[in-house]
Amino acid sequence: MLIHALNLYPVKALAGLSLRRALLTSKGLAVPLGAGLLYDRQWMVINAAGQMVTQRQLPALARLQPKIQGETLYLTAAGRTPIALNQGEMSSVTSHSQVWKTLVEVQENRAVSAWLADMFPAQGLKLVSLAAPRAMLVERFGPNSSTHFADAAPYLIANTASLAALNQALLDEGEACVDERRFRANIWLSGLRAFAEHALPSLHLPQGIIRMVDHCQRCSVITVDPDAGVFAPNATPFKTLARLNAMPAQPRAPAFGVNAVFEQLDTPWLEVGEPLL
Repeated sequence: MLIHALNLYPVKALAGLSLRRALLTSKGLAVPLGAGLLYDRQWMVINAAGQMVTQRQLPALARLQPKIQGETLYLTAAGRTPIALNQGEMSSVTSHSQVWKTLVEVQENRAVSAWLADMFPAQGLKLVSLAAPRAMLVERFGPNSSTHFADAAPYLIANTASLAALNQALLDEGEACVDERRFRANIWLSGLRAFAEHALPSLHLPQGIIRMVDHCQRCSVITVDPDAGVFAPNATPFKTLARLNAMPAQPRAPAFGVNAVFEQLDTPWLEVGEPLL
């Protein structure tokens, strides 16, 4: 079993960064940037009412691409001037939002908010980061993990063979194949049977253990075409995935990937091609 791919999503709901190597932390994947670290889902988009906005509400967010140049993270979009995203430019004024049922205290990057509002004037979008640590689901993920704005766990781990099985099922139904971007996983594994990831209790590294916690239930985001930024016709691949690999005791709810946590205090590097046990 090998690491096939590593992906970090600096802004929840936007496109991700494909990496050759990344740091494993209790808060999710990270890479050095400037004087600190750039974390997975470190920023989130909210609307004028302070509510979380994702591709469920605004699929066009999939076309916004982060890019690292030198020591700076930029957000890019077709036909737009890229804008730098710096943690040091966050407003000192805080407000409250939610990631599902979890309350979070946030602060705004007003320059990036203006950039987003220019593209999506009807939504009143704002870009925010955490202003205070987020409360975690300790009973589900344990006391030593946390996250910024991920839906639940700090890691989502997927299996290339599961994607291949899904694509074969789609072809059999006369539908187009889908690629890895639909599933927004942080770590992709190769060398497993299709959907065997659900039976793995953990992944072992010399520096620690990635504990596999539970199935990831998928939503309408997997039906967003990441290139066009629109929902795919026929809800592809939602219905096919539900038939092929449903959540336990929920036959109409598709599962893809595993929510996971990293159980170690240091921050080791993980590289594409690295073997796991």
